[in-house]
Amino acid sequence: MELYLCFVIREKHIRPDGYFENWLPQYVETDFFRMFRMTRQTFHKLLNVIPHTRKIYHGGYAPVSKEKCLLITLWYLAKGETLRSIGDRFNLSDSTVFNVTNDYIQSIADLGDKYIVWPTENESVAVQQEFKNLCGYPGKWM
Repeated sequence: MELYLCFVIREKHIRPDGYFENWLPQYVETDFFRMFRMTRQTFHKLLNVIPHTRKIYHGGYAPVSKEKCLLITLWYLAKGETLRSIGDRFNLSDSTVFNVTNDYIQSIADLGDKYIVWPTENESVAVQQEFKNLCGYPGKWM
């Protein structure tokens, strides 16, 4: 019976609560930039264009908001911290942080074709020439 209970009863892990809800809104703009490598204005622009990729809610813990998911992903990309430390900071499990970061990194990558425009060959030659004029070193066209 004890062995059965070990697999049925779920442990409740204690984490500090309130970073996202209480501390994050109080960051001044420079602190926000240092933490997430973008301004709040840029964050909100990205938030508006990125689709919310979280799965359908089937019960259990409340779903994670789109804003929190994006902040978690940016924290991961900006800081390179472990999933466990990010989960501790944002009061989420390691697996949730893993799923959120994977989903949102893919969503950001999918937006690349819309926002990243490679130069034409003529534009590339002009950039190379400007670089050579500024630095005295020729660029290279691949």
